[in-house]
Formats: sequence, C-alpha cells, structure tokens
Amino acid sequence: MVCFLNSALNHPLVDLYIVKTGVDFAVTIPRFILVSVGDVPRSTTLDADSFEIYLTPPGEKTIITGPIALDTMLGDVFEYIAYDNETDPMTADLVSIPLP
Repeated sequence: MVCFLNSALNHPLVDLYIVKTGVDFAVTIPRFILVSVGDVPRSTTLDADSFEIYLTPPGEKTIITGPIALDTMLGDVFEYIAYDNETDPMTADLVSIPLP
C-alpha cells in the first residue's frame, strides 16, 4: 500500500503518478488527480513490482519531482509526503516516511 499527502504549499494541487519501471511516463494516467494541500492522505494498493513515482501539476506532464524508485513486495506499506523544495520553488521533495 502507498499513502500520499501533499503539503507542498508552492504546489497546492498535484497529480501523482505511480508507473511500472520501464513504462513511458508520458503515456500513463495519474494514480491520484487533483491532490490538494490539506486533503486527507490518499492510498492505493500495488502489486509486488518495481515502480517510479512522479508529481506533476494537474493535467500536465511537467515533472515537479521524480522519478522516485519504489520496489514493493506484497504487504508492504509506504507513506510519502510532498514538501516544498527550499532551493527551487518550481520543484517539490517527495519524502518516504518510515513506519514505526
């Protein structure tokens, strides 16, 4: 399972893509669309595989952050939070939060 929270104030709305490694990001659709700052975290389950995560502005393919590698096994749980990048406001940082 992957949980995602947007806290990037410079990007108040984002689309989140989770793409199998090797698949062309440009021909895929977002896993979550219009995720706004302050929304409740969104979650999805994934098969055991290798993926890449991307954040974009809504309806665009301009990458805010990514690709971020994600290798999953059945039963894995990942939490990601998007933060503002302090040195480049056009991008964001996507951080994996370790579970307790």
